[in-house]
Amino acid sequence: MTDWSTINGERTVAGSLYVPAYGTWVADVALALIADITGRVTLTAGNLSLVGSIVRAGTYAGSRTYRLVGGAGGWRQDMPSRSYVRSAGVPASMVLGDIATECGETIADAPTTILGTSFVRLAGMASRTLASLAPRWYVDTQGVTRIGSRPSSPIRSEFVPTNRNGGAGVVEVATEDPAAWMPGRTFTSPLLSSSLLTVSASRFSWRLNGRARVDVVTS
Repeated sequence: MTDWSTINGERTVAGSLYVPAYGTWVADVALALIADITGRVTLTAGNLSLVGSIVRAGTYAGSRTYRLVGGAGGWRQDMPSRSYVRSAGVPASMVLGDIATECGETIADAPTTILGTSFVRLAGMASRTLASLAPRWYVDTQGVTRIGSRPSSPIRSEFVPTNRNGGAGVVEVATEDPAAWMPGRTFTSPLLSSSLLTVSASRFSWRLNGRARVDVVTS
């Protein structure tokens, strides 16, 4: 039987994964064995696979626990200030490309907006610079930082809404296709009163010998 969730092939016994519309996904997982895993990793949850990095680890009651974030974890780092002067204009893509390289991240689709002939990148957390120049960004399943909104398309695989909190806009679904339930995707069901819902955030949780659960915040 294939393990439902693993980190670099090591089975997890419990975990939760939160994927927002913008920003970095975050996961907290516990391994079946006390294994020493560091750095860049691949987390699987059903048919969903994500590339991220371990940013914290601990041991409790014979289990090894980890916190993972999407990408290299570099957007959390504090970066020094840096000045730019360019007669042809300083493009935002240059500033974002430099800070991504310095903090170990990979960025795509960076805007080419000209910031002026001179620009000063302020010292501080790398994500602050990123958000100031590209407010809408997210880390995809391959660990690449993308600029813009997540792609939108209908969910075609089968699912059953098992609970709904209309006030909070949360729908719990039973599905064999967790990879489909990413922010930006749309869905509808005769069991739900709304004609079309859009996933704005997803939370996956699971335990050994227990069912996996998918809760989506909708808009």
